[in-house]
Amino acid sequence: MKYNKGMILAMGRNGATMATLDIISKVAKQARLYQKMAEYSCNGEGILHGRKITTAIGTEAHPADKFYTDKGYSTAYANIEMTVTEFDKESIKARKKIEDVIKDNTDFKAKFQGDPRGVCVRLRWKDVDVTELLY
Repeated sequence: MKYNKGMILAMGRNGATMATLDIISKVAKQARLYQKMAEYSCNGEGILHGRKITTAIGTEAHPADKFYTDKGYSTAYANIEMTVTEFDKESIKARKKIEDVIKDNTDFKAKFQGDPRGVCVRLRWKDVDVTELLY
């Protein structure tokens, strides 16, 4: 977790404890995983558990000629698009872990989105955006 001293001091004045920072630290680990899986999913390839995974159309694993015809996208392409990839499964696990960490603490609220060009997980504590402590 990156330590923004000013933010942490302000949180301390608002009643943050070491337990609060511990929760943020646990969320940060999963938020970074969630962000990385969104990037991999968007790019169509990445490293997962030491293996290179490719899910992109037009690659050796999924040749484009099998999915696109002169009449448009084939059924096979539609099925690939609807498939939950290994990256999606890891994202779902990370999201569940974040939700489990904050479920008993009503001071925290997490917001998720899957576009890796921005922040995929936003975290609020007592209506204060503490997202920058995650990344």
